[in-house]
Amino acid sequence: LEFNPGWNGSGVNVLHVRAEGARDTLHLVWGSLGAPAVLLLASRSPHSRLRLRWPLLLSPHPAGALWLEPPGSVSYAGAVIFTKLFEEKAPGAGFFPPYDLAQFSWENSNLTLEPLALRAQLRGVPTSDPSGAFANGSLEFQIQAFRSRGRAAVPPGLPWVAGSCALHVELRGLRPRGNGSRFLLEVAALEAAGAARALRPRWDLDDEFAPGVFQTLSLVAESRPNSSESQPKGSKSHPAGSTLSFLLWRAVAYASRSPRRQDGMRCGAGG
Repeated sequence: LEFNPGWNGSGVNVLHVRAEGARDTLHLVWGSLGAPAVLLLASRSPHSRLRLRWPLLLSPHPAGALWLEPPGSVSYAGAVIFTKLFEEKAPGAGFFPPYDLAQFSWENSNLTLEPLALRAQLRGVPTSDPSGAFANGSLEFQIQAFRSRGRAAVPPGLPWVAGSCALHVELRGLRPRGNGSRFLLEVAALEAAGAARALRPRWDLDDEFAPGVFQTLSLVAESRPNSSESQPKGSKSHPAGSTLSFLLWRAVAYASRSPRRQDGMRCGAGG
């Protein structure tokens, strides 16, 4: 885990997570340039390195500012963007004006970075807040990378594998604009033309970590037939139907920073 690789300036957050395997490398690049987002990159080289051209990255036209070495080793590239925070007045009662996350001001993540624990966070507030809802509040994305297989301590115990990342979203101290407000976080996934996203729900009746019925969502990127022309430049094509990446989401929310089952809140996910 590294912060702003190759850059000593401030005012920007780029968090790079690198997971090295025997024959390949995974790169996750989190950033708050515009709306918070994560770029997912897979390389067929076990020694690939992320390179950034910072003046170009910070310019209005940053295309080409980021690449992997060695050239032609990229086997997959995709992105997940957190675009807006919606606040519903009450179920079925319409919405307040949404919070555009591209218009947030983000704290310096280096101040809370824990490289040895592989933990980082992006914490921000709106640059304009006429209602004062964020006067004592913030929106926080907590990022945790994993060296080995395990399971989250927070119920219902989401599993992880080595080389993966977990994300927790926290609304801290936000004052609702309505008496029955519900909050919705909008997430957009971007793929090259040769890949397709599929949202797959699954309901589990019971397990030792989460007794009861719960839902897990998998946002899976798959290769399409005859998609070789849209693969990253210099890479080999994938067989049709191959899984390229996935985002596993278990819809659960708590009203406490040290959650117990009795702190659970109603929460859902869909797309």
